[in-house]
Amino acid sequence: MTITFSSPEILVNGAIAGDQNLPSVAALADGRFIVVWETSDASIDGSLQAIRGQIFHADGSRAGAEFLINTTTAQGQRSPSVTALRDGGFVVSWVDDSATLTDPTDRDLRSQVFTPAGGRIGAELTIPFYTAGSQAAVDMATLADGRIVMVWEHAGPDDPDDDYSNGLRMRVVNADGTAATADLPVNGIYFGNQDRPRVTALPDGGWFVVWQDDSGLTGDLSGQAIHGRRFSANGTALAPEILINATTANSQMSPAVTALRDGRIVVVWDDISGTGGDAQGSGIKARILSAGGTAEGTEILVNTTTAGSQTRASVTALADGGFLVAWVDVNGRQGSGDVIVAQAFAADGTRIGAETVINTGTAGAQLNPIARTLADGRVVITWEDFSQSPDDPSGWAVRARIVDPRESGIDLAGTARGDDWFGTGFADRLRGAGGNDTLRGAAGNDLIDGGSGADRMIGGAGNDTYRVENTQDRVIESAGEGRDLVRASVSHRLAAHVENLVLAGDGALNGTGNALANRMTGGTGDNRLNGAAGNDVLRGGAGRDVILGGLGRDTLSGDRGHDRLAGAGGADRLTGGDGNDTLRGGARDDVLIGGKGRDRLQGDAGRDLMIGDRGADRMTGGAGADTFQFRTLAETGRGAARDVITDFRPGEDRIDLSRLLRDGEFIAARAFTDTAGEVRYSDGILQGDIDGDGGDDFQIRLTGRPAISADDILF
Repeated sequence: MTITFSSPEILVNGAIAGDQNLPSVAALADGRFIVVWETSDASIDGSLQAIRGQIFHADGSRAGAEFLINTTTAQGQRSPSVTALRDGGFVVSWVDDSATLTDPTDRDLRSQVFTPAGGRIGAELTIPFYTAGSQAAVDMATLADGRIVMVWEHAGPDDPDDDYSNGLRMRVVNADGTAATADLPVNGIYFGNQDRPRVTALPDGGWFVVWQDDSGLTGDLSGQAIHGRRFSANGTALAPEILINATTANSQMSPAVTALRDGRIVVVWDDISGTGGDAQGSGIKARILSAGGTAEGTEILVNTTTAGSQTRASVTALADGGFLVAWVDVNGRQGSGDVIVAQAFAADGTRIGAETVINTGTAGAQLNPIARTLADGRVVITWEDFSQSPDDPSGWAVRARIVDPRESGIDLAGTARGDDWFGTGFADRLRGAGGNDTLRGAAGNDLIDGGSGADRMIGGAGNDTYRVENTQDRVIESAGEGRDLVRASVSHRLAAHVENLVLAGDGALNGTGNALANRMTGGTGDNRLNGAAGNDVLRGGAGRDVILGGLGRDTLSGDRGHDRLAGAGGADRLTGGDGNDTLRGGARDDVLIGGKGRDRLQGDAGRDLMIGDRGADRMTGGAGADTFQFRTLAETGRGAARDVITDFRPGEDRIDLSRLLRDGEFIAARAFTDTAGEVRYSDGILQGDIDGDGGDDFQIRLTGRPAISADDILF
């Protein structure tokens, strides 16, 4: 698999004054994503630092404007973390320096709950009970039950569990930000420093925390080590903390963690041991743990490129059961000091494809990548950028890019919210359900079902099928992107570059075509189909339908029901089908076939071919030299069951009996002579003796009793 790009490089921050640093990103439940970061632009809230946020659509475009996260503005607000809520909203937490105005060692953590649109819900909340001392490096994860677990560094004499230097604490809060548990200790070893915590939620409702530890009490005496601990859904530690890294030479630092689809856990970190396949500088290592939190197998060297240093890794689980790692590669490739690189892995830890450079800017530094998997299975990667490009020349900026590691089509069921999804290059099923959705199929033969909301559906390349259930739905296609079909349970007008329409259900629905050669089919109700321009094929289905061909060479069929068909501009073919139908040709040379039932056919202008088919039909040729054709005995009748031609013009129109009588002879008004194939005309009634028994087998009435001759009949 090769990682492909689903967006260009995105400048996340809209305000460009000052520096923008330390981004955090979360995939929202509806398919969009939220990026938050720290800004030093004093104009934002009048302080040294503030927290800003920006929501993005699934295609990487901005959803609204950039907004301020924090309400407290004294001193600085920094180091944000964001996690998504089940209802489509999100929570942001950050370090608050406002208390340092009176106590330089006192830093608190604050959090704020937001709606899916980015509106604040309630006021800022202070996270820990133990407010003395310093809180830092908060990380969060949304649990299986919708609550949120927060972990952070705590340093201060008030910690009842860890009175050494830095320790780690955690708390579970409800989706509204209120406390669900007390503050709880994370680390079980209370010696040395424990810092840089990262947490991931597990499928069983629990969570797993990793951090770097310099205590040396788990068998790693060389410096920093990577520790981890598993917790149940109620916050109980299920086992003592474990040493995750197997290599203990030098230091292992800056861990990140994610839970795979099957419940196992992947931890990645910086390794400066110079072993395990990377002898130059630092490398990125990974290890897979069981769902219970015990190590499986050996360490994995993540990076293929070993020149220079690889550092600051982030990891995210993929929808196919594997995972993707992003990191900073400091070896001067692309002409810069460092670049952002990503690598996908299978569920067993084997590499899939090659390393991929994510950033396109080649100047300056790129640091601190964060990768998160979106609701549709793609991955957004955000990072700090010091290229000082023309779009943000003032200093550090925050950038992002969406990558696509998917190797097969996706099947996504919608929510009650406005979903925002992006399909694959394969055959996808995107079902929006409620809400006003934006569903993009990309390449492949996709099924896109907007659901009940006013949806925006974009098929992309491939032969796509759309399900339209709202009159405000929009179907968007471009030229040359396949032959597409809309199945609509409401009245619908085909958008440009969409070829086919089926009206579903028994309602009185309307369907309107476009300039293409459309194929449109009605449902069981009384439908109105209008082909508009193009050479269209229109079928009414059941019900009393009105079918209008419009411009172009159209083929119209009433099917079942008493239908009205009109060909209009082009040389059209109209077939009534079952029922008592009314057919009208138009200005060109049309073919009108009544079908079963007592039909009315009117050719209007042009050289029309009129076929009443079965039933007692009434045919009017109109202007032009028209032909009235009778193909079988079943298409004729006698007495009240006979067909009627209302405007036959001798010498111009023709009655075609060639398929009914092989060797016919017109005998004018003379009586039959018991000879098969004789056709006589008297008193406006054309009669034919097919079997030679001397009696008429069929009759055709000509209104006005025109004087016809043998030249008017084709045998």
